[in-house]
Amino acid sequence: TDAGIALMKDIIETGELPSETLNMWFSTLPYYKNPTRAMLGVVSNFLRGEPINSALLGVSSLVSSYCSGHSDCQELPEIQAIITQYEQLLGSQCEAVDRAEEDKVILALKALRTIGHLRRGQAVVEKCYTDATNSMFIRLAAIDTIKQINCGQNEYDFKRQLFATFSDASADSAVGCSVAGAIVPPGQFQMRCAN
Repeated sequence: TDAGIALMKDIIETGELPSETLNMWFSTLPYYKNPTRAMLGVVSNFLRGEPINSALLGVSSLVSSYCSGHSDCQELPEIQAIITQYEQLLGSQCEAVDRAEEDKVILALKALRTIGHLRRGQAVVEKCYTDATNSMFIRLAAIDTIKQINCGQNEYDFKRQLFATFSDASADSAVGCSVAGAIVPPGQFQMRCAN
């Protein structure tokens, strides 16, 4: 319920819950059957500052559940605020100086993929996979995000840069196959890159 989420926010803000309990609670967010707009306003608080990893995925699942019942969800200020918070975690091109930062960036990309919408992060997500200094894990997560966001939507056309990356003979083969999966319709791709 709205009140239950609000109460949990207050309890979490005290800082008294052990991390195992927090992780367990955030992992239940995908199971909320009918999340409300009020819940979205509350869960956005869990993404502020340095969000814990389980919050990143739990909140995005809750948003996805809400959006599955509301086709224009990306127009709501609460959803826009949440998407913006995820995009901010990407920085300017998904750069990460250590494993913890890399994990945050990958989880933010997965969260955006789960939600299925971007606000202003299109160019950043594109840089996430085109910048060869990013880890392979970040680059592949960015391509997976693009595949989901491009699916049935015309919010941003990633295809031009995807074709350029696919055509780059010096690109890593894992990146090339993942890019091909973002370009080629499902079903046709598996025969070409499956091992």
